[in-house]
Amino acid sequence: MRRTHRITHPFTRRAAYGTLAAATLLVAAATTGTGSADAASHGAASHAAALKRAAASCPSGDVCFWPQPNFGGQVEVWHNPWARTCDWVKARPARSLFNHDNDTWSFYRDANCRSHAITLGPGQSNGHVNVQTWQ
Repeated sequence: MRRTHRITHPFTRRAAYGTLAAATLLVAAATTGTGSADAASHGAASHAAALKRAAASCPSGDVCFWPQPNFGGQVEVWHNPWARTCDWVKARPARSLFNHDNDTWSFYRDANCRSHAITLGPGQSNGHVNVQTWQ
């Protein structure tokens, strides 16, 4: 005759697996949280370095455009802008902008300056846009 043994201890297999899963999730969450903080810190430092390069490559009095996010690619410079009519941006579409001019400029997603994306005052920039025109 075969004996069947049944676990009646409060620490059953189901409880053991549940405890193990919970412990695994806690370790993963703790590790991920630290990694995310490090990644955010690195991302902020990387953006700050890109912004510093952008400011250095955009002459005073000009508005500058980059074809890639975070001021990547070849900068296109609009020297001493003055017209307030709708015009194409130099790098089309522009993915990054730096306003080194003394005036405030508005940038748009469409061809006729109707779909407003962002307005930048003097000294302001944005490394994550997608604009076609400005005025």
